[in-house]
Amino acid sequence: MNAIVGDTQTSQTHTDLELDNKLLNETLAILLDSRDFFSQAEKLVEDNRLNELFIHYASIRDNSCAYISNLLVARDTVPIQSGTMSGELRKLYTEFLALINDKSTRLLEQLIYHETRNENLLKEIIYRAKSNFVSALVCELADEVNAAISTMQAEFVDSTEPDEPKDENQ
Repeated sequence: MNAIVGDTQTSQTHTDLELDNKLLNETLAILLDSRDFFSQAEKLVEDNRLNELFIHYASIRDNSCAYISNLLVARDTVPIQSGTMSGELRKLYTEFLALINDKSTRLLEQLIYHETRNENLLKEIIYRAKSNFVSALVCELADEVNAAISTMQAEFVDSTEPDEPKDENQ
């Protein structure tokens, strides 16, 4: 994530500032869910390429979480320390599916679903934000989530396509 600077919180009303801080905490909860989900998936998947991909996205989300946490502290707001309840339930459901089905395909499918949900939640936050700073920051985070979705969708297509039959005459 590129560091967005120039937070102009001094020009906001107290009510608008409180709302933006609340929205930043909501954003943090969404990103904590995402980070934890990628970390969990990385431990469950056996495919090395997917493992590296999940580690990469967990790291990106971790950096974003740290940035928002520091921003909230600088704004005299206590950062949330855990994700959402629905995120926790989704992770448990995915663990269960991974036990009874093909792990790689199920994990990708669930991560795509989860990240699409997160992208939609971030878009709602952009709409509700009172400052251009918070809107721009969350917009950048939504773009990162969208990039992850696109990459995982490509991996999902690759993992569900049948292998080319081998010509026995070669």
